[in-house]
Amino acid sequence: MFIKLLGPFELKGATFVCNNCNHAKDADASNYISSGLWPGDPLNISYLMDSSVYRFFYLLKHNIPSTSEMKVVQCLQEMSEGTGREVLFNLRYILFSLPY
Repeated sequence: MFIKLLGPFELKGATFVCNNCNHAKDADASNYISSGLWPGDPLNISYLMDSSVYRFFYLLKHNIPSTSEMKVVQCLQEMSEGTGREVLFNLRYILFSLPY
């Protein structure tokens, strides 16, 4: 799963295939990070955060100091629900209670 400003999206995984020899390699943390997706846990890539979500939260907190983390998370959840998808996990824990 990866989380963008439009909410969470399912991501089953990524595989890179060489055009010359057809060798396949599953994506690892460095591949995701170079694509702008940061793992929520450096040892377990079960969910990824788009760097734009971190930037958005940073800018809100510094430009509108009274903005609460819970309201930002609520907005992300409502944006996701507005597309017809349900948020079936604790988005607050995933977003801003990360181990690093």
